[in-house]
Amino acid sequence: MDIPCPTARRGSRRPAVLALALVGTVLAGTAAAENVVDIMYVYTPEAAQYGGNIETRLNQYIAQSNQAYQTSDVDIRLRLVHSVQSNNSSYRYTGNTALNQITYYDNAIHALRDDHGADFVGLLNMAPGGLCGVGWLGQSSGGVITPQSKNMAYSSSAIDCGYLTFTHELGHNMGLMHSRRQGDTSGGHHTYGMGYGVDYSFATLMAYAYLFNTNYVYRFSNPRQSCNGSACGNASTADAARSLGLMANQYPDYRPSRTDPNPDPTPDPELPVPPQGSNVVTNPSFEGSLDAWAGVHGGSLSLSSQRRHGGKQGVAVASRSSYASGIAQELTGKLQTGAEYDFSLWMRLQGKSSDTARVVLEVNGGQSYVDLGRFGVTNGWTEIDGRFTHQVPAGSRVRLLVYGPAAGVAFYADSVRVAPVGGDDDASGNLVRNGDFESGNATSWARTYGGRIGVAAEGFDSSRSLRLSERTAWYDDVRQELVGLEAGVDYRADAQVKVTGRNEPVSLWVLVHDDSGHDWQRIAWAAADSTSWTALSGSFRIEPVGTLHSVSLHVMGPDAGVGFQVDDVSVVPF
Repeated sequence: MDIPCPTARRGSRRPAVLALALVGTVLAGTAAAENVVDIMYVYTPEAAQYGGNIETRLNQYIAQSNQAYQTSDVDIRLRLVHSVQSNNSSYRYTGNTALNQITYYDNAIHALRDDHGADFVGLLNMAPGGLCGVGWLGQSSGGVITPQSKNMAYSSSAIDCGYLTFTHELGHNMGLMHSRRQGDTSGGHHTYGMGYGVDYSFATLMAYAYLFNTNYVYRFSNPRQSCNGSACGNASTADAARSLGLMANQYPDYRPSRTDPNPDPTPDPELPVPPQGSNVVTNPSFEGSLDAWAGVHGGSLSLSSQRRHGGKQGVAVASRSSYASGIAQELTGKLQTGAEYDFSLWMRLQGKSSDTARVVLEVNGGQSYVDLGRFGVTNGWTEIDGRFTHQVPAGSRVRLLVYGPAAGVAFYADSVRVAPVGGDDDASGNLVRNGDFESGNATSWARTYGGRIGVAAEGFDSSRSLRLSERTAWYDDVRQELVGLEAGVDYRADAQVKVTGRNEPVSLWVLVHDDSGHDWQRIAWAAADSTSWTALSGSFRIEPVGTLHSVSLHVMGPDAGVGFQVDDVSVVPF
């Protein structure tokens, strides 16, 4: 997501450390796209163990890339059609060896690519030192992509280098080069299909940010757009968005598609997100990410802005190889033995008028199952609900599974709830999701620019808080997109903040995106230190010009190099 920076107060930037082999890099929608490009991932055992659930990370690769295309006004949408682990020792580290092996010699992967209709294949492994990614550069003749480029649509990205590495390497596969400051401008589909940057201001995805003494913006060069007050490209020398747009209708034809690329694009109405309250499910409405969720038994997950029942997004479950393919979330330690729980979710089918869904608790990795019921569902939103007494012994590993339609039938789900009978449904109306971080993860939160986001084992009046470290500028922040705000209503925002320095400024902002553009509003400011928590509190009102596209809450402020923690975040009407 690319967001314009608030008016600079002070701060510094530090260059990234980069390395290159073949074409390499290091990188720390509202309307349905016409050009749907199918992606297959191959990952190593080491990659599968890095940074949490691998299937969640794969879906985040897709979501981050799609955000970059949408922000850059490029009519491309990636769709994950298959993923598989490979134990091939040649794949352990990103580089020439891995890329050559998967491109020329791995017949099993080639067959899987054909079976699933994957236009491009991304290998995910680990970084050997500073190298983060390599990928073949796409070629064309007379405006037509060559058969060789289609057969060589492979890249290798280190999973420990960040989500946008894959987007960059895929850009090379799609015929884009680095910036002109890097010297080599040959190859690719168009002479202007390149990255771009402005010194001390920004660098686009295909450039190397350190050559411009700055950080990345998560978009492709596009001279028709603005980046930090300057054009994001040059019409004759750096217009990657134009190059991608001209070739976009050819990318989906690298391999025959196995699924309908644009099923029923009319979006569902945006309904309020149900309050978290006593719901033990993390990220129950899939707002902005698939954090805490995983696909099971061959299910491939992605966010859907067209099919939703609560908030802006729901989850789409495709590539279902059996009736057991579905979604899962770990509930270990969240359910009390002997207690009664209500459960509910909304579900709808794609491509079939009716079928059966199942809700199950998986115990200890499948040693046993607790069947919570079988439910009829249709191709319209259907509510599934029930009640159960939890009889699984304490200390058992428990996962919630939702699955059931016949193999090959895709489905959508949203607003998943498991809560104690009579539990609190948060009458306060807090619009912030996961504002106390007691779930132990950063679900629903992200950083906009630099820094490393995580959860600290210390809170304001609890045991956990959100932490942002390794910050390189004062505006390196944590943010959450707010859903359900209404124009003309007054809201109060509150947060507790703690910094690693002394007497450091911290501030609370909202960023409003409407038809007039982006508007930053600072709603609270205070000086904070490392010895105690500091309260931030302020009010705001949304008065959009034309259509209100999004509103996000941001915490930022300390100098570069100073980390901070956030806890007890809330936004409520008053």
